[in-house]
Amino acid sequence: MSEDHTKITSEAALIMEKMVGLEPDDPRYVILKATVDYKASWVELGEHLNVVAENKDYKEWGYKNFKGYCTDELQLNQAIARKLVRGFQWIDQQAPQFLPRYIDEEVSLEPQAAALSVAPPDVEAINVLVTAQRELDKARLSTENYDALKERALSGEAGARELRKELKEQLPAATVDPAKEQIKVLRRTLTATERIIGQLTEHVSDDPELLALAEKLRERVFAVVSAKLDAEAYADGAPADADASAATEQGSVL
Repeated sequence: MSEDHTKITSEAALIMEKMVGLEPDDPRYVILKATVDYKASWVELGEHLNVVAENKDYKEWGYKNFKGYCTDELQLNQAIARKLVRGFQWIDQQAPQFLPRYIDEEVSLEPQAAALSVAPPDVEAINVLVTAQRELDKARLSTENYDALKERALSGEAGARELRKELKEQLPAATVDPAKEQIKVLRRTLTATERIIGQLTEHVSDDPELLALAEKLRERVFAVVSAKLDAEAYADGAPADADASAATEQGSVL
């Protein structure tokens, strides 16, 4: 048995333990079961997670936020949960024929419509389309190229790696923001200075003046970085910061 398989089995066992004592029609049970099966039916799990995030159902189950619920209850890290929710939201809006069902809705499909309910592309491929749609909204990607990517993904002609490569080739070259690049350089400098101070403290303790110079450099670089970050936050505006804070408090995965 491979290490990966052992890990997956262990995580599934932890989830199944939580299912004991719950009724099969209990929403909590349904989501736990969908988690165990999510590789085969990730859209269904994404649908459930989307509802849980929006309604904050996790609070009724003893979790302070959505991240903690996904990590502790479902054994899913935040990055995977985010992909599942974003992927479901994209499918719901752009390709509902791949939805296994709608939560809290009774949908009766005609035989022709039911025939469209085939296995969707994997979550990684759909998340490339999520990114592509954002680039379309920012006018960085043409409608024609977006539709082509969408068709290739939904038909199964291209996987996530191919789609990612095609999207990158279709986007204009990224422009470098001098201010952001400067902050990156200063942060790397600060990290290097911290390392130098540690080495001087350990190996060159007989030269306090040299250590003092290094510490002075660290203080100066830290002050410059802090000032630039404060200026950047101010330029972004208080409303955006307030929105970000609210999203964090709500446990948003988006």
